[in-house]
Amino acid sequence: MKAGELRERITLFRIKTPQEPHQIFNPSYEDVEKIGATWAKREDKAQAARWGAMESINVMDKKQFIIRHRKDLPQHLAIEHGGKLYKVLAVLDLDNKSHWSMLLTGTVSGDESGFAL
Repeated sequence: MKAGELRERITLFRIKTPQEPHQIFNPSYEDVEKIGATWAKREDKAQAARWGAMESINVMDKKQFIIRHRKDLPQHLAIEHGGKLYKVLAVLDLDNKSHWSMLLTGTVSGDESGFAL
């Protein structure tokens, strides 16, 4: 990984104390507070997944962002990219030296019945 590969600007947000599932999985701007911005490398992923015993299939729009390691990331984290908020599902150390971190993000969309997580 090289610093020159970080070409996407993302904004980092702390998710305020979530009260409902939709605030955890699809936070709104009312549910977050800005903590900073950084450069990132984006990798897009898309996947259909079954959530537990639910009958319907929801699509998770998954994106991966690689950033320089930061020690100030909160437990409940969201990022904004391209005018859209994404919940950070996991933060992974890419090199075991705390140089690079991968932010695994996603949003959950509803099905025809109008269900949304």
